[in-house]
Amino acid sequence: MQYLKVTQLTKSYSHVPLVDHVDFTISAGQKIALVARNGAGKSTLMQLLLGNIDKTDGDISWRKGLRIASLAQEPDLDPEMLVLDALFATDYPPAKLLKQYEQVIHDPEADPAHVQALLTEMDAQQVWSYESKVSQIITQLHLQDYLKQTIATLS
Repeated sequence: MQYLKVTQLTKSYSHVPLVDHVDFTISAGQKIALVARNGAGKSTLMQLLLGNIDKTDGDISWRKGLRIASLAQEPDLDPEMLVLDALFATDYPPAKLLKQYEQVIHDPEADPAHVQALLTEMDAQQVWSYESKVSQIITQLHLQDYLKQTIATLS
């Protein structure tokens, strides 16, 4: 099953092609690596594929219904934010509920009815499973020692 087909893809700046008549396909099960020297056009190619910049020529065809996601090369993070907070800075509902829970359990004046409603919603959204997965990933990536550091302290 073909996910992506790129045909004669070209991106030029001032008549100088950075991506020059590139052809490739990506099919189900393939593992792809993009390796080249600095300035060879890797980031430009990715921006073309994501539709963030316009191509000069060529075609890009994605399989219908395919969802695409990417991570920015230079993420836009608040340098004063803790790494742990950055991990949960998302609109993903279980993450938002977990953040609310962490705030409410440290509030001595929290309304017990609100806490119960929050716990019920957390159960419904399987937040504990989400938290377990996040903890497992943090451990596998050996990030535990960095969680209380600010983003600015990272290289």
